Amino acid sequence: MRRGSSSIAANPVLIGAATTLVVLVAVFLAYNANNGLPFVPTYSLTADVPSAANLVKGNEVRIGGTRVGVVDGITPQRLANGKVIAQLHMKLETTVKPLPEDTSKLTIKDIMDSRVDPAGDFLFESVVDVSDAKGIHHRQPHTARQWAEVRRQIQILIDAPDLITLPGRKAAHPDERSRNPAVENQPEQVERLIAAQRADFVIRGGRLRDAAKVAMKAADQKNPKALFKAISGIDKACESCHLHYWYPNEKRAHQAADEEGGIIP
Repeated sequence: MRRGSSSIAANPVLIGAATTLVVLVAVFLAYNANNGLPFVPTYSLTADVPSAANLVKGNEVRIGGTRVGVVDGITPQRLANGKVIAQLHMKLETTVKPLPEDTSKLTIKDIMDSRVDPAGDFLFESVVDVSDAKGIHHRQPHTARQWAEVRRQIQILIDAPDLITLPGRKAAHPDERSRNPAVENQPEQVERLIAAQRADFVIRGGRLRDAAKVAMKAADQKNPKALFKAISGIDKACESCHLHYWYPNEKRAHQAADEEGGIIP
């Protein structure tokens, strides 16, 4: 005589237990998605920033556009001079450990090389006509994932001016020198210009932020034509700073800027 096989579909107790297990796993994953990354080892890091006006608990922490953790908490801190700053408590993946203890020691060149330039290069290549042996092809974001990556890169440019214009930020490390001193300023010359024109430097940084926000609006609307136009605005904002602080003696760059229009040297 053959024994009757037991089926989960025929057992209300097993169905209930399985449902409860699925719910618990879903809750666990959802919770951990906002408190680090599921099944990924993390460590805690605290950072002081001038302002956290646009941050909330649960915001993602990114390096070069890649998510590496989350903001776990934000607390105000009053300095000895009475100024109030924000202290960020973050949970980061151990894959990015260790980070510099004081990110204020990053130079402008460090930030440009690791954040601004890669983000700008990505955006300039995101909407473009490509010519090859098969003809001319138009490249633009199509999928939700591609547009999400565009937004991540734009956010890097929105955040960059606050990092670059931090008071006391050095232009470069002492051993880093201009490769073309005939047309490029040396780091100490850049620093003198910034110190003498501090307000102007902050304004120029604000132009990059504003241009990037226009690009973010285009990305939110998934509008490649508007994004292409906005990227041109980002390019002009960057070139305005470069012409003034980095290579003021580059005649061809100034000529190109004059022909392009809309660039304030």
